Amino acid sequence: MKWYFARRLMLNRVEATCLGGANRHEVGASTVLLHPTLPASSWNFAVDLDTDNAGLGALVRRVEGEFHKAKRWPAFLTGPYDRPQDVGERLGPLGYSAEADRTIMYVEQEPSIKAEAPDGLEIEIADDATADECVQIAVQRYGWPYEWAKSLRRAALTGMERGPDHYRMYYAALNGAGVATAFTVFSAGTAGLYGMATSKDFEGKGIGRALLAHCASEAFERGVDVMTLQVPTGSKAERFYEAAGFQKAYIGRRFVKKKSERREGRGKEEE
Repeated sequence: MKWYFARRLMLNRVEATCLGGANRHEVGASTVLLHPTLPASSWNFAVDLDTDNAGLGALVRRVEGEFHKAKRWPAFLTGPYDRPQDVGERLGPLGYSAEADRTIMYVEQEPSIKAEAPDGLEIEIADDATADECVQIAVQRYGWPYEWAKSLRRAALTGMERGPDHYRMYYAALNGAGVATAFTVFSAGTAGLYGMATSKDFEGKGIGRALLAHCASEAFERGVDVMTLQVPTGSKAERFYEAAGFQKAYIGRRFVKKKSERREGRGKEEE
């Protein structure tokens, strides 16, 4: 995996995070993204570390300062484009521990997906009227805190305002009832697939495959040359996307400050 291609996939994640309402700051030789309303660290992280071994400690302290001012716990997302190359190992002595690995995946042409959707399934781009239902499907499927729904809906509406060349949220309904959702973010010829979720009561009916095929078809018709997504490493979702034609790009790791290393009163973490 060439470093610039791996970084391109990550930059789509950065674009999606900004679109979702996060504020972006350039801090030394890194980029920090902080979400003002969602304290979960999935929406708060630093990327693009680019320093030598001697300068890493100082850079980490500067990044931590930005997180502390925002009352968030420091977190880093690393990739094969970071410098130093062994940044993950070097974050350990600085008080960080790795969370579960995520596999970054991609496909460079529209995948051939065998999707026999059930009768009555309709997929369309969400609007103001269906955005709430899409958010609720995702919140329930991923087990996110219910109080996140308002911020997630606001992020969806912000994306819609940017137009379908930047963002598309999809609403899949079976006989008129919402059963699945996903959204794509477009940047630099890349389509990132996010938040794909099928209601638990409707799993195993081909709805997910049909939705994935629809999202991929529209993305490549728009003119992108790569589609990317991320899933828990070794998960059922990883096998699902592999079967659909996606390849593994690299393992993305997220490093968070160990609880024993956190200072009292710097913020309140929500897992």
